[in-house]
Amino acid sequence: MISSDVDVKGARTVARDEGGRFIAVAMEISGNPTVVVGAHAEKDVDAAKGGNPDVQQSAFFDRLKAEVPRLPGHKYIFAMDTNNVTDNALDYWHREGEPNSVDRPMAVQSMLTTLDYFGAACDSFRCLNPASREYTRTTPPSGSARTRRRIDRIYVSSALLRQTAVPRVKAVSHVKPGTRDLEAIKQLGCT
Repeated sequence: MISSDVDVKGARTVARDEGGRFIAVAMEISGNPTVVVGAHAEKDVDAAKGGNPDVQQSAFFDRLKAEVPRLPGHKYIFAMDTNNVTDNALDYWHREGEPNSVDRPMAVQSMLTTLDYFGAACDSFRCLNPASREYTRTTPPSGSARTRRRIDRIYVSSALLRQTAVPRVKAVSHVKPGTRDLEAIKQLGCT
């Protein structure tokens, strides 16, 4: 995620979820204070028990906001499996044109509020590719796709997209969806 050409110093964990749902690491990237947050939002955790996935996911993003410290002078980068779609027109597709069945308006609002709190409300792919259609989750994962969604996103401060920014987000690409959540790690050979 961070180029090997970049000078990274002083990396330290500043927050982490005991259940493994998120981790936040503060560091200096080329002398610039930065916090990188990796997060995996809940998806239907208690649905079998009658729980509302939208409420659960909204609570997750509220907890992320409460537990990750907002460090003065730091830029934030959030790399997340959000398990939600913010733009049904560009980030959702259904073979028969049916509407998104995984609609989580409360969760999306909570997520966007959290990202704004940290000054990282820019979806890096969407900012660099305003009209592109790419997907990170296909259902079913093999065979003929019924649905496709872009649920994995990296959010940053818009300042990190400027030509003169250091560090700077220069490009964003997606890993082709696979059969499990950790597809990028699998493709790197770290299974």
